[in-house]
Amino acid sequence: EKNQQYQQGPADEFIPDAEPGMDDLTELLSPDEKQEHAMVRALMEFGTKPWDEQGTVADHMFREIDENGLTEMIDNKLLLRMVEVYKDMYQRGEDPGPKSFLYHPDQQLNQIAVSLMDNSAFEISHHWKTSFDRHTPSREEVYREEVRSCMNYLKLRKIKRLIAENQKDMERSTTPEEQLSLIEVHQHLKELEIQLAKNIGTVILK
Repeated sequence: EKNQQYQQGPADEFIPDAEPGMDDLTELLSPDEKQEHAMVRALMEFGTKPWDEQGTVADHMFREIDENGLTEMIDNKLLLRMVEVYKDMYQRGEDPGPKSFLYHPDQQLNQIAVSLMDNSAFEISHHWKTSFDRHTPSREEVYREEVRSCMNYLKLRKIKRLIAENQKDMERSTTPEEQLSLIEVHQHLKELEIQLAKNIGTVILK
């Protein structure tokens, strides 16, 4: 059976970790692409579940995407289109889920949904089995942590990209005032990067 595994970071965040034996397509994906897939899969599977007293997982994820400009972090435009189609369904009052895409008339969306759900099985790591006193939590029990990790990973990618852009600006700067301003921006971005990295933990997709 094709499985994925949760690993625990310092802040109880979760990053899905690819297990050997996944299909060839998944093996070829970069860590960033795997995280994009994990985010869209989480939206499909858990979007209509409660996030807090005010709204659903979908409400939370769309708010995070809008407030942090995360659409530009989704490099796979077909996955981005799936997010937009899901959002359109959700805002029309529908109850979108995996079947909405597995049987979608658009063949491209249908195919990628099949690929996402084909790799949706998870196996809880040994660390969780011991920390839960031999109780193995299901994904249903920890879906908020899965969603939080996916969103934090996208935010961390954006911070890293902004740091790289700011670094180029510093190299091109010509006045002490401009350099000082860019250094302050760099320090602020590095603080955000460190905080997000702590939230995610040291676990990354291999």
